[in-house]
Amino acid sequence: SPGYYINRTDKQAWQTLDNLMLTQGWTGYDWQDVFAPAKQPKFEAEKDFKITGRVTNLFNKPVKSGFSVLISSQKPTFTTTTYTDEDGRYLFKKLPTIDSGSFFLQAKNAKGKSMTFGNVSVDKFKAPAVPETLRDPILPWYVNSDTTQINYVKRTAERNNEKNIKLNGIVLKEVKIKSKKIIKDSFNRNGPGNADLSFDEQDIKESAVLNLYQLLKQKLPGLKIVEEHRMPTLKLNNAIVVIHIDGGGLDIFMGANPTVEELEDELSQYQIATFKGMEVYYSEKNMVNYLEPRNWWIDAHFTGEQIAASEAALIGGKWFDDEQHPWGLDPTAIDRIAKGWVYKVGYKPGYLESRANILTNKTPDFASIDITTKNGNGWFKNKAPSAVTYRPLPVMYPQQFYSPKYNVAPGATTLLDYRSTLYWVPNIVTDQNGKAKVSFYTSDIMGKYTIKIAGIDASGGIGDGTFKVKSK
Repeated sequence: SPGYYINRTDKQAWQTLDNLMLTQGWTGYDWQDVFAPAKQPKFEAEKDFKITGRVTNLFNKPVKSGFSVLISSQKPTFTTTTYTDEDGRYLFKKLPTIDSGSFFLQAKNAKGKSMTFGNVSVDKFKAPAVPETLRDPILPWYVNSDTTQINYVKRTAERNNEKNIKLNGIVLKEVKIKSKKIIKDSFNRNGPGNADLSFDEQDIKESAVLNLYQLLKQKLPGLKIVEEHRMPTLKLNNAIVVIHIDGGGLDIFMGANPTVEELEDELSQYQIATFKGMEVYYSEKNMVNYLEPRNWWIDAHFTGEQIAASEAALIGGKWFDDEQHPWGLDPTAIDRIAKGWVYKVGYKPGYLESRANILTNKTPDFASIDITTKNGNGWFKNKAPSAVTYRPLPVMYPQQFYSPKYNVAPGATTLLDYRSTLYWVPNIVTDQNGKAKVSFYTSDIMGKYTIKIAGIDASGGIGDGTFKVKSK
């Protein structure tokens, strides 16, 4: 938007402005780039499914060549072995494609014995960062230049207008179907199925991630780890998050002066292989049983010294303890915080419960997450240095995009067609001349339509184009 170029003066904004000028017919050349060797593409074309990684020793140095690495999977049943090179790297290629399974990898030394120290890592796919201009567009205060959005809102209002609906036949009353996703053996304090979000075992398998932090980031947009008053804080939007596994707290006990990176690393240690359900609560009705009575903490008032003391205790490595008064404060002054003055802790409270119960005179927002495991024994951390479980991104087979065929007489349709996207197809294959043919029906909107085409060749080269057609 114009506001982005006017309000920004950083290096990225200048680069974006340069790109804009290029679209207007300007051309820029850097002779160093012209004569420089061709750069290796960041994302190579995947001609087959392969897994690569590295085996390191106790000092995080690559092991010598000759270490064997075994890979196996259950669905489909598959086992094979390869060896590391002089840089400690291994390669498995032409592996069977799977949609929601995982691979188990284990490294052994030249004598065939499991590693006692070291690490086996897997090279995972890292998606490119979303440009800030797409994530947070800046619109000028004096104009709304997003004509596409304006037209979409306008057409939606027209379509929902009962005057534009041509009724025929028998009109049925609206039917609402309500259902709850119940996680068996859950420790949900609200009762079975009473959660704002629920993810069952199938949802977790299809996530194609390995650890708890990756699962949270994928399933809960808005989840982040930030630093507040020198304290790493897990938040869902503006709410402080506490996580339970089988009714107990997470085994997160960081040392003094904890960092955001340490908390992220701790959450990444929990493997999701034993998870069979995850429930999320953030609404007021579902958080009632996770918080103390509102009058306890809304009417509470603490001195600046008490608040600073609780923060200093957490930063110094002291945790909430329901047997002793937390933070080393005078129990006669704030007696009711002995068991959590805001958030009700379960058994084995850890860092997240302690962070939630830091003293404050503000009205805090909270969210809670309950995780249920298959065996009900709580958390599991993978501490074996010679093994790792890898869940690749699932294979996405081409899906057919809904596109109506108007084989009925004009005037027989009852609803106006104001679809914003008319046609989408992901696998158009060109002929030997590089040509292909597609056809589609337009909607009831008269005027110009924007067509965007993007493609890739067998070598990984990409290209795209945009043009307009007019419907009469």
